[in-house]
Amino acid sequence: MKLHYLLRKTIRFLEETQELNKIRRSGLFDEYWYLENNPDVVQAKAEPSLHYLHYGGMEGRDPSPKFSSKWYLDTYEDVKKARINPLVHYLRYGKKEGRLTHVQEKNDIKTPFFSDYLAEVTSSTMNWHEDNYDIHRFDPSMPKEEPYVGDMPQNILAARELVRPYLLHFEWLYEKLADNQSKEILVKLLAFRTLGYRRVKLPTNTPAYWDSLEKMEQLADRTDSLYKYSGNMDWELFLIDFHKIDIPIRFYGTAVGGYNALEQYRCGEIAAELGDYVVDAGACWGETALYFAYRVGESGRVFSYEFVPENLNVLRRNLALNPEISRNIQIIEKAVWSESDAVLNFNANGPASRVGKNQTDDAPLHTLTLSIDDLFMKNGLPKLDFIKMDIEGAELSALHGATQVLRRFKPKLAICVYHNLTDIFEIPEYLNSLNLGYRFFLRHYSIHAEETVLYATVS
Repeated sequence: MKLHYLLRKTIRFLEETQELNKIRRSGLFDEYWYLENNPDVVQAKAEPSLHYLHYGGMEGRDPSPKFSSKWYLDTYEDVKKARINPLVHYLRYGKKEGRLTHVQEKNDIKTPFFSDYLAEVTSSTMNWHEDNYDIHRFDPSMPKEEPYVGDMPQNILAARELVRPYLLHFEWLYEKLADNQSKEILVKLLAFRTLGYRRVKLPTNTPAYWDSLEKMEQLADRTDSLYKYSGNMDWELFLIDFHKIDIPIRFYGTAVGGYNALEQYRCGEIAAELGDYVVDAGACWGETALYFAYRVGESGRVFSYEFVPENLNVLRRNLALNPEISRNIQIIEKAVWSESDAVLNFNANGPASRVGKNQTDDAPLHTLTLSIDDLFMKNGLPKLDFIKMDIEGAELSALHGATQVLRRFKPKLAICVYHNLTDIFEIPEYLNSLNLGYRFFLRHYSIHAEETVLYATVS
């Protein structure tokens, strides 16, 4: 028993020595400043770094003007609950995780991203838009709210809270984006997520956008439709005929789906082109797959991932309507993932169907997976030119399963990043970590928070 006690004491002594060395060498602890600002430590004749390690940190005392213990503990409750010295935690874990110090928090307004972001929030907080609600996507009866002049300090606080845990990541992305339009979209989208549709109008909300949707509605045959129920969504899919705009495609779908097929997934030179081999991850009802097949022509091929039975029924029907074009489309009836032959659960909810590894009441069905790397290896395919992904938050995992293909072919990419806030930066960070020379662009295709696409190209 005594030996066990001595062993524990020795281990703790060694751990404490390491922690003290980290504190002293960090550049964030100033023993003279600490003594000057804590006269009780002087009176107790305590060694300053030892006092800070044992008591001062958890009491909220600062080790120097460069680090605020109280702010760190108040901001990161997991550290406070674990009763870990705040500076020790920051040096061990927090710095790598992108956590901030109080000094960074006070100075972050000077960074280009945060300055532009707060300027957007500040200028938008007094807005009250009456024409910024998408009846094509949401309930046509617009939610009734009384106009309210926002509390500017409260809105700025909310804006800080949204990005604070990820500020370094957003700052990196802001600098990495290849054009000013992408930077503007990033700032606008984050402000929209903070303040909502009443106060922030996205750049998409223009007369041209509404005209395009109206023209798409006019292409629909209201006498010919499929009624489809998926989860909590009711869909009436009308026969839409692109022949009227000189594109030889017909399909059952929605006006928004038709608009997305034509406008989404192309950004300048980043598009499916004649002869391209394309991965269409998240084919759903097939509008985009058909448009890709039309673009790539007879010399190209389209590999469309779709596994939801209800979606597959509509997809096959739409392909059958277009036999000349659809013969270049191969349906992959599995979920795209980081690995093959994994069992994933999902909910059947039309375009909003999501996969996950744990079965729940919301995801009672299951499917197998096939990675993009294995798709190409098993089929012996010679190349890959373009990858499109809209798979409800599984995009990052799917890209992990395409690493060999990415390294070998460096395909053009159009990846949806709106399903999770962290996808906006985690997906470009992962692609950047492969050191393939990708340049990044951000575009958005709705007047609400959905349909944000990250484009990447090495050209």
